[in-house]
Parts: sequence; C-alpha cells; structure tokens
Amino acid sequence: GSSTSTIASILKENGAIRSELGFKIYIDDFGVAYSNISCLGQITADVLKLDKSFLDHEIDKREMIILESVVKMAKNLGMEVVCEGIEGKKELQLVQNLKCEIGQGYYYDKPLPLDEFHKKYVLSQNKK
Repeated sequence: GSSTSTIASILKENGAIRSELGFKIYIDDFGVAYSNISCLGQITADVLKLDKSFLDHEIDKREMIILESVVKMAKNLGMEVVCEGIEGKKELQLVQNLKCEIGQGYYYDKPLPLDEFHKKYVLSQNKK
C-alpha cells in the first residue's frame, strides 16, 4: 500500500546516514497489520522480527512450510531473523526447527529495565 511505499522511499533516502551511523532497520511484528511479503522487497532492512502470533497456537504442516520459507527468504535477503513469543520449551523447539537463531520471549526473561538487564546479563558474564 501507499504507507509501505512511503516508508520504503524514506529508508532509501536515508540509507547512507543509516550505514554511516550504524543504525539498523528492524521490521517488527512481521506477518500482521501492514507488514507483508511485498515490504521485504521494498524495504532494505537488517532484521525481521516474526510476530508472536505465529507461535501462539499449534502449527500445522502448511503453516510450518510458510514459516520456514519466510525465515529462509529473509536470510537470503541478508537479514537476521528474530522469532517473538517464545514462552516455553515447545515454542523454543519450533524456533530451533525453523533454524532461527534469535528468539525473544518470557521463556528467557520478562522485559527488564536497562540497568537490571545490565546487572543480570552483562555484569554476571564479566565475572565468569
């Protein structure tokens, strides 16, 4: 739609600034609302975040084929892929089966303020 093409033109105009300053472009909540496969061709993004709605129900064979294809397509376009909504071992196994190396969800932890995250994950790693 027109909103996707407007966003794509803005991102293309600012591509040099993005690369010079080290910004990354994320497509968040992919698969719902305005994000769709056509936006992958129009927007040069660094990271594709699959919406958690893909994992909040039993995945049948057809849906698995679609998810595998989206993950592979994004990787072929040079994007990292993040699967949102990992709440337990079942979702973790599904994400691993998709060969998606980055996951996000309550299985790992609840959303944390930056200082709490730093103490829990950064400082604790430095002590090892």
